[in-house]
Amino acid sequence: MNNKEMEILKQQIQTLHVKIELLDDNDNMLEELQGICIDGSIDIDCDSIIRRTCSLNIILKDSSYLPLPNNKIWMDKKFRLLIGIENNINRETIWFIKGIYYFDSPSVSYDQESKTVSFTGLDKMCWLDGTYNGSLGYITRIDANTPIFDAIKSLLSIVGETKYIINDVEDMVIPYDLEESETTTVSDFLTEIRDLYMGYEYFYNEDGYFVYQKIKQKRTDMVEWVFDEDTKCIINYVNTPDWSNVKNRVLIWGTQYDDETQIKYELKNQSDNDFSINAIGEKLLVISEDTIQTLEQAKSRAEYELWLHSSLNEQVTMDTIALYGMEVNKLITINKEELGINSNYRITKLSYGLGSGIMNVSCVKMYY
Repeated sequence: MNNKEMEILKQQIQTLHVKIELLDDNDNMLEELQGICIDGSIDIDCDSIIRRTCSLNIILKDSSYLPLPNNKIWMDKKFRLLIGIENNINRETIWFIKGIYYFDSPSVSYDQESKTVSFTGLDKMCWLDGTYNGSLGYITRIDANTPIFDAIKSLLSIVGETKYIINDVEDMVIPYDLEESETTTVSDFLTEIRDLYMGYEYFYNEDGYFVYQKIKQKRTDMVEWVFDEDTKCIINYVNTPDWSNVKNRVLIWGTQYDDETQIKYELKNQSDNDFSINAIGEKLLVISEDTIQTLEQAKSRAEYELWLHSSLNEQVTMDTIALYGMEVNKLITINKEELGINSNYRITKLSYGLGSGIMNVSCVKMYY
């Protein structure tokens, strides 16, 4: 967030606006709708391939808002959702883009006092996972040694996706032939590719671009927000460490070939941190999978697992005043001296209430 956005979010009294931009197949804006949203919510989860969902309840102004062919809400359209906060001094509205969605599950309600339309929104992954589209349609094969970039691009082309950001895959190839049936979805095939080399993720970002990248450790990122006694944003707070998560020696067993060659890799936490073998003794994690067929795969998996398990996986959930500029995978600082906590955390889930002005935050502690 920039300084202008930060100042807007710090306002004690906030005037909230909701904007819905109707989009065509190419994400071009067809129409802008404002002043019709009664309430709703936005949920963002970095651990789900459908990262963004929303639920909106709007005023049924006229028959063009009914979920019918050729109307505003129909299967041939998407929508971009934006949340605006008004500056209390100059009345300027700062807008925060909260994703591009397909309409889903519409319903119409009517009584003597009101007429409303409710619907949910699913981000563009629903076009890859079989919800609305995404089945391969025919037996699909990706040959060994195909560059990962080309494999992903080819799968996206099946559903006509041309907006993508594919990073961190230079010189990486498919290690062995992959083949899936006609009923397999594009997202299932992408998951299979992702899991060949652990530590990667794919999702749609707030601008509607498909993103495939290595999961960043984030420890050197800039802190987006500080939750302390001065901000007075936190309503309630729960902290849950998981001691059983800690492992400091990882042993990976992959496939064994006919010539008795065994794919294996071992990695140990022998640093000077609190969870090393020297500090707490050896805690072993063993993984055996025949799909690990190269040393590079085994090494990648070991590094990923040691990264996951070199901490207490300390989970924090809290309700705060809604900060609509927040996004998952960003760093925040939580300073609660009475609880003995003063650390950086990575946001994993966010749920914004558009009517309540309350935000639920889930995050994990950054140890290194």
